[in-house]
Amino acid sequence: MPDWTLQTASPIREGSDILYQLTVTDQADRNRQCILKAAGQTDEDDFRSEPRCTQYFRHATELPIPEVYEVVSDPDGDIPPFFLLSYVSGRSLKYGPDENRSWDPLSRVDRSAIAELSHIAGRHLATIHQCGPVDGFGPLTAEHDQLTLLERDADWDSWITGVLHSLSLHDLRSIEADISSFITREADRLPDIDPVPMHQDYRPGNLVLDPETPRPCAVLDWGDVRSGHDEYELALTEQYFSSWRGCDHQRRSLVREHLYEGYESVRSLDRDDPAFHRRYLLYRLVTRLAFMNRFPQAPEYVREHNLQCLSDLITSVKLLD
Repeated sequence: MPDWTLQTASPIREGSDILYQLTVTDQADRNRQCILKAAGQTDEDDFRSEPRCTQYFRHATELPIPEVYEVVSDPDGDIPPFFLLSYVSGRSLKYGPDENRSWDPLSRVDRSAIAELSHIAGRHLATIHQCGPVDGFGPLTAEHDQLTLLERDADWDSWITGVLHSLSLHDLRSIEADISSFITREADRLPDIDPVPMHQDYRPGNLVLDPETPRPCAVLDWGDVRSGHDEYELALTEQYFSSWRGCDHQRRSLVREHLYEGYESVRSLDRDDPAFHRRYLLYRLVTRLAFMNRFPQAPEYVREHNLQCLSDLITSVKLLD
């Protein structure tokens, strides 16, 4: 552990793990801020991969990622694994209902700032996807400056169709059969996928923004890194930056346009392939179903919104056939 003296410790009450903002005095008698993160609800074996992936992507890319000072993977007694990382000051985009019942962390951000954030997000995702290589599909960790699989999924299409087995499909009402049929059919049509590393939680709430501009000065939470299809993570990030809005909402069109532009400034996408749009709709469906499964106790108005969005997607799917 660093030879620092603890001055203050303030709990940060968000997320599923244990977080504290610390003020310490270092060997040169200077005060500095840092973050202590310990395993809470996260499985301890899974938690141990987060500091390793944070360190890997900090060194492998030029993304703004906090520095990991120390990792304690197996502390004595009943203390869970934890690590210390640098504190980055700036603006946080909180996720939670506001006075209008909106869960949109970008509700107070103007269109030009959303466009710039989306463009930067695309560049960041492309940079992450260029790392590796990774050998197969599954959750990732990092060892000896290389990404390695924590466990291996059978294949990508099985992971995609797995959402159908983890959801109460009767909640989908009259569109259940159409959704199940489309996901199964389109997963079978997926081409051979070259796996890429995915952050898998690149959303506004995991960014710290510069106080004066919409530019991120930190990309946080590298605990869900896994390998998968680049197009899937683009669809997922579009959902986050659109705040899960409907198919035709202006925000979604704005986000998608600038997200793709940013991505293609670093890495190519075959958007002219007719199958690209079918995969896009597949991943839109799968990510929304996974989101619903993650929050089964969401308020009624949120569930109704999700069902309407799924119904609109199914309508789009039927127009393809």
